[in-house]
Amino acid sequence: MFERYTESARRAVFSARAEASQSVCKHIESHHLLLGILREQAGLLPWLDAGVIEEIRADCVKRFPPRLNAQVPGDLPLSHETKRALAYAAEEAELLHDQHIDCGHLLLGLLREERSEAAATLRRHGVDLSALRNHTIGFVGRFSLEDLYALVEQIPPERADATARILEALRSDAVKVTVIRPNESFEISFGGEK
Repeated sequence: MFERYTESARRAVFSARAEASQSVCKHIESHHLLLGILREQAGLLPWLDAGVIEEIRADCVKRFPPRLNAQVPGDLPLSHETKRALAYAAEEAELLHDQHIDCGHLLLGLLREERSEAAATLRRHGVDLSALRNHTIGFVGRFSLEDLYALVEQIPPERADATARILEALRSDAVKVTVIRPNESFEISFGGEK
């Protein structure tokens, strides 16, 4: 099931299992996955300061506190809502033409599972589906080369070949990328060095 997941996404799911074990839950719930993602990739929410991210974490822990000296069950299954969130995450990766599923896709999946505890917690703290999507796909609009180089630095190491092609295109010409998703499309334009 997790073959397409990046290492950080797998660690997030593993961390979610640990969170569920500490809460003595029978399933890995959406808020456990949220805590696992935040443990692995707090940098996915750059428009929020570190204090807000800690508030999100504290909110989850307050609503679902871990139990000390809890009897940890063996293997924990995913709840139905968490399974749906993971399916949404896979859809988001496909919509963005990403071969792998990363923590950003997992967060998008949690937000799409609108009635989940994780989505409610994120919304309470100002995390919005469209803003997160825009962050996941990169910067939208016209930016300087410095902005684009900052974006390229966010590309995972396993995509080094794509990074090299992008940087080469930047050095020579203007670059225009069209992003097409169901019911919407937009262009991202970057000027080349002259």
